[in-house]
Order: sequence, then structure tokens, then C-alpha cells
Amino acid sequence: MRRRTTPLKVIGVNVILVLVVLVAAELIFGWWLFGPKFGILHIPRNEIRHFDVAGLYPGGTTVRYVRDEYGLRGPYEDPSRIDILTIGGSTTNERLLPEEETWTGVLRARFAAEGIPRTVVNAAVEGQSTVGHLRNFELWFPLIPNLRPRFVVAYIGVNDVVLEKAEYYDEMVSRDLMRRVRYFFLNNSALYHLYRTIRGIRRAQDAQLAHGGGFASGVEWVDAPRQPAPEASAGEYRERLDAYAQRIRLLAQRIRAMGASPVFVTQPRGDHRIRAGRIQIPKMANADFALANYVAVALFNRALMDACRALDAVCIDVAGKVDFGDGDFYDLVHTTPAGSKKIGNHLFLGLRPHL
Repeated sequence: MRRRTTPLKVIGVNVILVLVVLVAAELIFGWWLFGPKFGILHIPRNEIRHFDVAGLYPGGTTVRYVRDEYGLRGPYEDPSRIDILTIGGSTTNERLLPEEETWTGVLRARFAAEGIPRTVVNAAVEGQSTVGHLRNFELWFPLIPNLRPRFVVAYIGVNDVVLEKAEYYDEMVSRDLMRRVRYFFLNNSALYHLYRTIRGIRRAQDAQLAHGGGFASGVEWVDAPRQPAPEASAGEYRERLDAYAQRIRLLAQRIRAMGASPVFVTQPRGDHRIRAGRIQIPKMANADFALANYVAVALFNRALMDACRALDAVCIDVAGKVDFGDGDFYDLVHTTPAGSKKIGNHLFLGLRPHL
């Protein structure tokens, strides 16, 4: 006598088959058994996102932003063949610019155009300060097999000025249990990666609040109502500047320990500029806010250059030497393709004698 198959049994068998297929897919395509073991490390990787930047800067459409299995952005054949590794925060990451129009991409293209191609790869993390950069050398970069760049370019300063606001971004391992669990699955699960990819494509207008923060090109510039000298405020910043200089020294040590030469680069802001020796700010800007930024950034950039020279590293003063103008920033700190082109070209001229 044939035993009848009940609907419940059919459902149970199908559920088991689905689970077997999902487990097999995870084991085959995921990183549970093979591949880099990033554990619960808080580093964006295996990421494909699309950002609608129409209206953010001239010519902006949709940007495809990709980070690979190691969390790196940009083309390369093998980690051991990377010549220049760039580190920094969002101003180096430049996720709202096409890869070829980031300053990292411009630097890569300049070397290729000069007949001396160099592999330039972006390892920036949104929001990181030098605190996070130091942790990268302890917790992230050792997980990338045979990573031995010739140079590490650190485009730093802006996030260190507001370091107390950047603690979340500097955490390489989250303090929150649920976020650690999430990153454990994110770093290992192929299915979770597929879900995040689809979600990222659907969020085509994900421009994030940290970008486009109320600053536009074409503003009217005027002389600031007062012309402060950064030196006069150095005393109140002394403790923070000393700590910053110490982190720069440690960063140089970590870079050299991996067999690379450190390159330190100063950062500008878009809410002030110097013309004919006078500070100018946007006409509608809050003068006190803009001038406070001018003083702080000037002091931190000076501390960077002083520490860099004492370390006998390669020192490139983008903030002081590059003439930024209208259309070079799309907010207070992030550059448009036009601004990033200026940065990449200046870095090329500074690095070329050393390669």
C-alpha cells in the first residue's frame, strides 16, 4: 500500500533542499573556508554602489563605486604589485567621483601618460583620521596578502581637526555587538554580499549627508572682516597639535615597517582661500565659522609639514601650493573632478622625482 505524501512533508523536504543549496552556495562562493579572513573588521569591502550625483557638480551623472574583496578601490593585478597606496578619509575615498576622476585616478593616469605607468590603489576609509590610519596598519593591511607598496600617500588633516567627532570611523572593530555580528556576516557571506549589492543598486540616489553639505560653486567671494594670524592661536591648539605630530611620526614608522616610503600631503578646505595675501570667504558664509576653520586647518597643515620634514619623508603641500577656485569644491571639503584633477597633477609633480 502506497503511503500518501502530505503537504507538510513536501514543504519540509523543500525547505531542507533550499537550506542545503544555500549552505552549499555560501561554502562555494562565500569566504567562510577560503579567501581573506576579515572577521568582524569594520572595513567596507566586496561593495558595489551607485550614486546619483546629477546636480552635485558639472557633468555629474551616476557614479559606480566599487571596493574589492580586500577593501581596495582601483585596478591592480596583485597586491604585491601595487606601487602607490593612498590613504585618507572621504576626501581620498572620493566615492561620489568616477574612479578615473578621483585624484588617485588622475595620479595613475599622469604616470601612464608620461610613459612610466605605476599601479596606484585607493585604501581610504570614509571619515577616518590618523587614529584610524594607524589601526589600518595593525588590523587591515596585514590581511592583504603580499601588500608591499613602494609609497604610501597620506592625504590627511581635515578629519584630525575634528578628531573627537570621528571616533566611530576610526573604530576598526565596532563596540556594538550587533554591528560586530553584522560585519562578521558581511565579511564572509556571499548571500549577504549579493543582498547588499542589489540594495546598493536600488539606492541610486544615495549621496549621504556627509557630502554636498550646503556649499556650492559660483559663490561670491569677499575679504574676511578680520584677518587672523594662525600663530596667535597656536597656544590653544598646542596639545592637539603635539598629539597630531606624534601620530604622524607613528604613521611614518608603520609605513616604513611595511617597506614603503611615506608621503604626507596637506589638505585644503573650500570655505576660505587666500588672494593677494588676504583671506577670502563666501559672502553668505558665517565669518566666525569660516575663519575658525582657516586657523585650525592652517595650524594642522603646518604641523604636518614640520613633522614630515623632520622625518625626512616626502612632503607635498597641496593646501598651500595649489590655487583652488570656483567649481573646485562641491561642499566644504570635497573636491569636484576639476579640483581633484588639480590635486592629482600636483601630487604627480611632487612624486615624479622619487620614482
